[in-house]
Amino acid sequence: MARHRQFGIVATLAAACLAACAPTTTYPRPTPTTSPSLSPAPTSTLPPATSTPAYPISAAFWDAQHGLLILTPGCMSSDNTCPGGVIERTDDAGKTWHQVDRTSASLSAIALSGNGGAWVSESGSGCGAGGNCTASTFLLTSDGGTTWADVSSRTPVDSVAPVSATTAWALAGSPGSPDVGTALVRTADGGRTWQPHVDPCSRVSGVGPATVSFAGPAHGWLVCSGVPATDMQPKALFSTHDGGTTWQLQSDTCLGSVTGQPVRSVGRLSCVGNTEEMSALPDGHGWMWMNRGSLSTTTNGGVTWSAIAANIVTDDINDALSVSLVSDADGFLLISRPESQTGCTPLNCGPQLLSTNNGGRTWTIMSIWSP
Repeated sequence: MARHRQFGIVATLAAACLAACAPTTTYPRPTPTTSPSLSPAPTSTLPPATSTPAYPISAAFWDAQHGLLILTPGCMSSDNTCPGGVIERTDDAGKTWHQVDRTSASLSAIALSGNGGAWVSESGSGCGAGGNCTASTFLLTSDGGTTWADVSSRTPVDSVAPVSATTAWALAGSPGSPDVGTALVRTADGGRTWQPHVDPCSRVSGVGPATVSFAGPAHGWLVCSGVPATDMQPKALFSTHDGGTTWQLQSDTCLGSVTGQPVRSVGRLSCVGNTEEMSALPDGHGWMWMNRGSLSTTTNGGVTWSAIAANIVTDDINDALSVSLVSDADGFLLISRPESQTGCTPLNCGPQLLSTNNGGRTWTIMSIWSP
């Protein structure tokens, strides 16, 4: 037993000695590294995107309830440019609207024909700087806007006045050009080709075709105008009752002779205002609106005119964007903003659509857009 105990003690001491006497190994510490510094991300130079509301361009009505509206669409944009165009329809006199088509091209004008027919003019196609165009593109519908067909023409036209799904009158030339003297033209194949027609404006010195309007295949009006001076412009109005075969002078104003002497006016048409547009009925009742002018009405085919809606649209305060007369009593007026800006808020100082049911004596606001 003693030998075994001694041996155990010796073994224990030997193990302890080995543990204590064993050499130690030292490992070098890793050298700390420094992360490379990161450059700040470049700051964008683009302005922040802003919300641009939809903006109405023109409205046209078949009757007192049903009509179409073309707009510049609303969008989020950094440069306040919203591409494309929108066509909307109303069935409750403009109180509510629903979209029937959207295009990649901008829209410039709309004109209606018959029951459910419409011609919408696109802008930007084949156009260079200043609006000088070398072609025309239209959207046509014959079912109130349910379906649309694209039509292109190599002839640039403006002021399209359709009388059916295939026939329309217009002015050929360069839409947006300041030059007068563009040609009166007519199409019978839905806008694909246009043929020149007799131009009655050539009978009057210093004026050329400015706008054409038809109320059915037989009855039409052609406004001829000259170079404006401040808010005044020479004008002559012709009418036809045989589909453009013959034209009669209805009224004129501010005209001069070839010798520079004033010419006695025919009828009663205002000299104030320029860039005239018309909406008329076969019975001779019509409305005319102008930039820097008033909204006027005639009941005798354009021989005499009198101002209406003086508290709605006023020279140099706001503009009539479009007018649509659907009966002797009923009509619609789209204005750029309210005449009075007193008490305006961001929600009610933009464009407005108004209607009348008594020939323009009183007006009711139907729709409002943000400015």
